Amino acid sequence: MSIGKVKPLTEEHDIVLIRWRVLRADNGTDRLVGARLDDFDGRVSSALTEFDRERMVATTRSGRVYLLQGPPGYNADAEYVWEFVCKRDGIKEFADVTREYYPASDVDANNVTEPSAAPSTTGTQHSSPIPKAQ
Repeated sequence: MSIGKVKPLTEEHDIVLIRWRVLRADNGTDRLVGARLDDFDGRVSSALTEFDRERMVATTRSGRVYLLQGPPGYNADAEYVWEFVCKRDGIKEFADVTREYYPASDVDANNVTEPSAAPSTTGTQHSSPIPKAQ
């Protein structure tokens, strides 16, 4: 398996993720780890800067917008990309903090629920800073 090059923000501003989780690295950043809806490739975001729980939309340090579809879950391809990012960025420890973003979740590694439609990107945005551990 190989790691593909990420398209520039000007070419790919919004990405829909399924089977996603939020992992907090030992450097304090929270990142999305999930599968892209369009091609099911694994994806790891840059650090989250905003999260709209009502719309399930996250914005990252790079300015990219992630639309989270369906419940959290596990994706082997995304895990492979996360392992690559950890090695590249020197991340030695991390924690799954998905419940801080999606409190009703019980993240299940066997979650294979397929989403039905992409979330809406229209409407009033109610963003807040990302949650932090207490």
